[in-house]
Amino acid sequence: KIPYLKALGVNAVELLPICEFNGNLSWGYNTNFYFAPDKAYGSPDDYKEFIDLCHQNGIAVILDLVFNQSDWLHPWYAMYGTAAASPFYNGKAPHDYSVLNDWNQDHPLVEQQWKDCVKYWLTEYKVDGFRFDLVKGLGDNDSYAGGTNAYNASRVQRMTRIHAAMSEVNPDAYFINENLAA
Repeated sequence: KIPYLKALGVNAVELLPICEFNGNLSWGYNTNFYFAPDKAYGSPDDYKEFIDLCHQNGIAVILDLVFNQSDWLHPWYAMYGTAAASPFYNGKAPHDYSVLNDWNQDHPLVEQQWKDCVKYWLTEYKVDGFRFDLVKGLGDNDSYAGGTNAYNASRVQRMTRIHAAMSEVNPDAYFINENLAA
């Protein structure tokens, strides 16, 4: 169908989160493994072939990434058994929109994971950029005194650092933030 999309004038597709998630039926917002495409949609080679075919037809590929939470199968969760016991997670999310296990954005390895993730997908799969889900949940733990929907400088700083990591690989990569806040 890619030639058909090209004929329609489509110049970009955004994929729901494709990183490995729990089970086989999901929209992908329960990510566990940020460096692996989910098995329900095909193999790594299938993804690469799809992206290459999109590029051959002038269509950019944008991935949706979920950096605010993970499911229970992420190794950093599994090592400790609960979010509260893990230094990588918050026992209780500091923001109002948590659904699963909220990442401790204050932990330096968590942010390094995000930087490594975007570089990996840009390099290994040659995606053209990202849409970041629930950026409101990416602030420092102590940054929500004004409420989740208030301006939060730590979110802006974190996303600026992630953008800088992306720019090391592809300065023109798409950088879309679902902020939904002031």
